[in-house]
Amino acid sequence: NPTNFQEVRRLESLREKVEDFSELQELLEYTISKCYDTLDIPKEITRILTERLKKNYSLEDIYFLNYLKKDHFIQWLEIDNPLLSVMIKDCLGINNNLRLAIEELARYNPFMTRLAKNLYDINIENKTDN
Repeated sequence: NPTNFQEVRRLESLREKVEDFSELQELLEYTISKCYDTLDIPKEITRILTERLKKNYSLEDIYFLNYLKKDHFIQWLEIDNPLLSVMIKDCLGINNNLRLAIEELARYNPFMTRLAKNLYDINIENKTDN
């Protein structure tokens, strides 16, 4: 099983090579799907954003960050990382699902509400549930 997103992307790059073989194509798609299911999303987000502090995002990193759903970011926000606030600020403009994750956590946590407002300029108090 691939252990990081770059390895999953390598599998995805095989799609063109197996397009004439339906059984292989089905197996490849199944394998890619399973890899996404088992990928340690919080660890991968942290890896990407830690590397970003040293250099620019790669296209693969941007692709991965755009792939993420709100629940993935909620998982990541719940880990303990001293650089989390810096990483969040850097990533907010890439995927709106991070903002949605912060808003959801802040709705139930007064500390997170203040954090969202003061650090990330996300005002939860003016939001209403749809």
